[in-house]
Amino acid sequence: MIHIIYHYFQRRISWLVLAIITLILESIALYMQYIILLKPCLLCIYQRYTLYGLLIASFIGIIAPKNIMLRLSSLIIWIYSSVQGLFFAIKHTNMQLSTSKIINCESFTKYSNWIPLNKLLSSIITINNSNYCNIQQWYFVSLKLPPIMIIIFSFYLIIAILILGIECISYYKKNF
Repeated sequence: MIHIIYHYFQRRISWLVLAIITLILESIALYMQYIILLKPCLLCIYQRYTLYGLLIASFIGIIAPKNIMLRLSSLIIWIYSSVQGLFFAIKHTNMQLSTSKIINCESFTKYSNWIPLNKLLSSIITINNSNYCNIQQWYFVSLKLPPIMIIIFSFYLIIAILILGIECISYYKKNF
């Protein structure tokens, strides 16, 4: 089984599947923003930026899937983006579960000024003017969006860690 998964991720199709799934998630987010007219808060935007990290990881994997250095680089970006997305989704869920009536996202997202994430791609992604992350706008299968994103990012992270583990096992078997 390990051998099959190892060889599967040395093919472009596996990285293409990652890119397609990520593009579908971003397309759903854009659909919800521009068709359903749900305005994302700052934490929603940060979660969407981590999807771009996953997209970059998949493109690196597509370039040369048999090259171990590129494959490991894309796995590291994949894991980092998944962890960051999971962090933002958990933070967002905690804010929505808070008993406080109004919580401003910006008070919890103090990041460096050298890369203002909320200003990048502002023509595509517009932030909710109220900027309150505890406003619950939409449900799917009786779940709000942040818990759904926790599930999605957890899935991404588990798969990436499994693949990295398989890479390490295969490397160990080949060289020792």
